[in-house]
Amino acid sequence: MPMKLLFVENEILVPEELKSILKKEECNFELLSLDKASSKFNNSEFDCIVIFTKHTSSQLLDLISDLNTENRTDGIILVSDLKETDFIIKCFELGVDDFYEYSTPPLILKAKINAVVRRKRYNAKSKLYFANLVIDFYLKQVFVWDKKINLTKKEYDILLYLIANKESSVTKESIAEYVWGDYLKKIDSYDFLFAHIKNLKNKLKAAKGELVIKNTYGIGYQIEEI
Repeated sequence: MPMKLLFVENEILVPEELKSILKKEECNFELLSLDKASSKFNNSEFDCIVIFTKHTSSQLLDLISDLNTENRTDGIILVSDLKETDFIIKCFELGVDDFYEYSTPPLILKAKINAVVRRKRYNAKSKLYFANLVIDFYLKQVFVWDKKINLTKKEYDILLYLIANKESSVTKESIAEYVWGDYLKKIDSYDFLFAHIKNLKNKLKAAKGELVIKNTYGIGYQIEEI
């Protein structure tokens, strides 16, 4: 099935080379300004939404927040030369799947779009059972049997990554790269990740989840059934 993409242009344009690549591969894509993008989401869903932006703005944050509504499976990629770390992290917290600099070669950006779409399509297929958890990929919700656990998007993503790698310990760097993208390799502190994991542990414990997220000394984390 051809990918259905939406490019949102906020004072910078989608590279012509990227559009040419997509046309050759018969991908369907639309281009809209930031001002016109919000109204499009009420009646349409896309495999991936790629936002090209030159500036930070509350309108952009509102757009990303709107995309992160329940039952939407669109992937979201931010492309920009923004250097404001706090703003970019806020975008990730609101639901952005990955961040790339505007200078990223179009072929690499196309490969990254493919990767996000594959992950989103996989997550939408069915349910996963681990310990006494039921993870509904379509709803993006986690239950202890029939009782819903109210997880944030990032807590949900961290939980999935830990379960996918349940046979071994995973590093804080690998979790951050999976959940927040390559951009966060450049940061010096992982306090934001530790806070998400602490909250996830507390919510699973309060819901009587029959599993534990262990701190593995010198390595990172591992999830186990109990």
